[in-house]
Amino acid sequence: MSNKPTWPADEPWWQFTPRNLATGYLTLGAAALLLIWSGIELLGGGLERNQTILFVIIAVCGLALLFQSTTGLKKLLRRRNQR
Repeated sequence: MSNKPTWPADEPWWQFTPRNLATGYLTLGAAALLLIWSGIELLGGGLERNQTILFVIIAVCGLALLFQSTTGLKKLLRRRNQR
């Protein structure tokens, strides 16, 4: 058996399916931390223009990571329940 990582045929390249639940929940936690951090900074005010742009980008990355981790966890849990 080869250890070469390949994409499963039914999974798009952009979709993240964790290998185990711990990885999935760590990714979900990282997304939550990014969203909380950027939300606090943006709602706190007093930021310069460049800082605001940076925290908006961080918030968008957090949302993308949140979406990716929740869909991956759903898929992993569905696979585990089929066994």
